[in-house]
Amino acid sequence: MLTSEVLTKARAIVADPATWTQGTLARDKDGTWVQFDSPTAVCYCAAGAIGKASGAVVKEDGDWDSEEYQRANDALAKACFKLAPTSSYVHINDGSIKLTDFPDLEPHDAILKVFDHAIKTAKFMETERV
Repeated sequence: MLTSEVLTKARAIVADPATWTQGTLARDKDGTWVQFDSPTAVCYCAAGAIGKASGAVVKEDGDWDSEEYQRANDALAKACFKLAPTSSYVHINDGSIKLTDFPDLEPHDAILKVFDHAIKTAKFMETERV
């Protein structure tokens, strides 16, 4: 799967504030922490959404990095660095750091803006490779 596709799917997962969370990868309907690949997960942070969108699964050793996840993770981190004084999109998602040019955006809107930038950049890079 292309990086832009993973990012687009992940953005769709967190686009609705009801399916987005902070402070953990995913939560179930009761608000309890679960792994992003749990069948009971109903809301996700940005990282959890990338995990779900990329098809990554949590292994017995706790590792869950897949190639698709890592590429999307790196693209989102680079977009974050362009828009904020950090490359940690988790800090944007959780509201501990604001976007440089959009300091009044709430965390949910800010992380969507980071996704939008990452998707646009990924699509450009993918078309340039062809």
